Amino acid sequence: MLSTKDLDLILRAEIAAAQILEGLLERIFNDQGEDDARATIRQLADRLDDESAASLSVFAHYRGMRSSLDEEDFRWGASQATPLSVLRKLRRARRRQYLQYLEMFSLNVQLALASRGSTMSLGADWSSLDDYLSDGAQMFKCRAQLRFAAELFRWERPGALEVCDNAVFSLLRLVYLRPSPAA
Repeated sequence: MLSTKDLDLILRAEIAAAQILEGLLERIFNDQGEDDARATIRQLADRLDDESAASLSVFAHYRGMRSSLDEEDFRWGASQATPLSVLRKLRRARRRQYLQYLEMFSLNVQLALASRGSTMSLGADWSSLDDYLSDGAQMFKCRAQLRFAAELFRWERPGALEVCDNAVFSLLRLVYLRPSPAA
């Protein structure tokens, strides 16, 4: 199990990597050193193995989900007397964006859990079948919470971001921090 120091270090590394990547993408979108930035991104992508890339994409999708549920734009719009129809259109677009990130996030998490199941079946060690099945049920519960966060956001109720965070952290603990059956 990872300690809080380890998790903090991982979080800081992920934030630093995201900032570097955002800078590179900004250079691409602003046509400043576009070829250099694309080459750097290709080099970074080539260095990642499949498992690292999958876990990084989970964090990227989670980050997109969080930014989609951010209420700050709506508070600012309400204070600036933005027409209600514009705010509703923005809320619908952000909800669709959240659901797209959620779908990708869920697929990555399901793949990680499925790889644990295949490791268990290939090793012919079924002693952790109960854990595997209970993990599946827990995943179902967390995915329902993530859908509920979308509905809270849709109906402009507070707490969507907190529900999303709790469900995501439960899933990450469940899938990535639990030892695999082969360990």
